[in-house]
Amino acid sequence: MKIALLGKSLEHSISPELHKLLWQILSPGHVSPEEKIEYIITECESREAVAEWMKTAYGQGFHGANVTAPYKGVVSELVTQSSEEASAASSVNTLLLSQGSAKGYLTDGQGLALSLKRELPNCGLSGIAWIVYGAGGAARAVVEHLVRDWKPKHVTLAIRTESESSRNSAKLIVELIQSKYPDVEVALDKFGIIEDRGTEGILHLNCTPIGQRGRENWGNNLPTFIEDDIAIDLVYNPIETEFITAARSVGAKTLGGLGMLIEQAALSEWIWLTDESRKDSPLTEHQYFALKEQLSSLLH
Repeated sequence: MKIALLGKSLEHSISPELHKLLWQILSPGHVSPEEKIEYIITECESREAVAEWMKTAYGQGFHGANVTAPYKGVVSELVTQSSEEASAASSVNTLLLSQGSAKGYLTDGQGLALSLKRELPNCGLSGIAWIVYGAGGAARAVVEHLVRDWKPKHVTLAIRTESESSRNSAKLIVELIQSKYPDVEVALDKFGIIEDRGTEGILHLNCTPIGQRGRENWGNNLPTFIEDDIAIDLVYNPIETEFITAARSVGAKTLGGLGMLIEQAALSEWIWLTDESRKDSPLTEHQYFALKEQLSSLLH
């Protein structure tokens, strides 16, 4: 099965290794034992290059693709069909290709929720304030799903840049939450300017690439954590980010991005194997934590 990873600056991706491991777990019973997954990193320098790839991909033998930054929103505009979650968030991370058709799915939010329920089952996200750092494609992909599952009291979107695309993305998130969950308050704030965080525990959710291997660090924008906080970082490389280290140092509950990577990838692979999505994880508890251990060794 030929699958692509569409994105930019993918030199640190461990997705090819992850999907080969997942194939050993998930493919039996769905394809012949001889069939393997061919997972091809496909760097695209522009949205036009992404559009051109999608026109020719099925003819080149591709069955599907994963989509990562900065093209999840671009691909959501190019698909012929999309799942309800992908359509609502205007974000696609999984493509299923057939003759004349490209269906888009979004497994990021579900993947993060599944990882959270495994690793922090009593995390207490409901009814508290959340600060989401970044309001771009990564935030669009996960925030609504988390709000659906945990119903916070208040969500603050800390916008990192003042670009038109960032403002439009933030506006989409706000409208999505307000339309579906009118009891949840939503506000916008500038990145790094949030001062009145109060004394109660809150969720800090990093949806930016800050702290990723080879990217900039937090510097003066690093949040101030307290023991009752929960810190979630979507960055998985390195495993121990500056954000997670700072939160853990005061006793806060923490979750890095590796678990989300595993769960969203498993959900994607299930779609390619069965042509169907699912609401639960295709992985057992043992398989999930074994994969975390295997991938962690690649990232050290």
